[in-house]
Amino acid sequence: MDRKTLELLIAEVVTQLPGSIRENIKNVEFIIEDLPHPSLSRQFGNNLLLGLYQGIPLPKRGEGYTFVLPDRIVLYQKNLERVVGEDNVWREKIREVVLHEIGHYFGFNEPAIQELMEQLDHVKEVRPMDDFSNYWKWIQEVFHNDEHMMNHTRKVFGYCVQILPDFPTMSEQGKRMTLLAAILHDIGILEAAKKYGSRMGKYQHIEGPPIARTLMMEAHECPEVIERVTFIIGNHHHLFQADGIDFQILLEADMLVNLANERIVPERLAAFIERFFKTTTGKRLARDKYLSPERVKGQKK
Repeated sequence: MDRKTLELLIAEVVTQLPGSIRENIKNVEFIIEDLPHPSLSRQFGNNLLLGLYQGIPLPKRGEGYTFVLPDRIVLYQKNLERVVGEDNVWREKIREVVLHEIGHYFGFNEPAIQELMEQLDHVKEVRPMDDFSNYWKWIQEVFHNDEHMMNHTRKVFGYCVQILPDFPTMSEQGKRMTLLAAILHDIGILEAAKKYGSRMGKYQHIEGPPIARTLMMEAHECPEVIERVTFIIGNHHHLFQADGIDFQILLEADMLVNLANERIVPERLAAFIERFFKTTTGKRLARDKYLSPERVKGQKK
């Protein structure tokens, strides 16, 4: 299995978790590595280590837990490939490994982790990634020669998934519109470059909505979804245009990725985050990512 598909499977597992679990997964990043270091295999007495949680479990995080680098849940691809044969088993194995390591994040011992996994086997959640599979195929076709844009889209989608649990009463349609906007928000960037010789936001706002509209009509989205998502796509570089939670989540997810390319002094960046990040999780992610002591120290060198 290729690395990109594996990343999407991990995102799918996390998205499908019950809200009561998903909303408590904080300051954790999911990493894919080829193999564990030999010392880790020796430490755990396992030459086929499939995953590993590294960090400070949630119950041990006190009031002083601030400006801390994210915990890591690592999946080891080559070991997974050795134990998984057919593609239709990958989803089950990824789910098993991810849930097991999330259990360690919550501070559970092995019996408690097993009980958690058995309980989740009986929980049916909305599975947005299943409904988005065609969109991901279309995006890969559009961006097939632009790896940067594929990675950008995945990251924005991932941040939207992390922020959405802040709003447990949001309708399923609202969540769907948010995630569709995340997948399609830059759909017009290559057409803009072709027509205008520029990737500037104002040109993306022209070219993106008609392309997105065509794709959503082919996918038989309802008119309300199509109109809302195309509006967001046609305005997503206008920070003051956010007129709803769905739009705000997309803005924050996009900024969380794009700020990595900006050189802004910490004081001004802190003011920017305070002004434009409105959601609890979005603001925390921005502070952790861009205002951590390590990041600030590196900028001052």
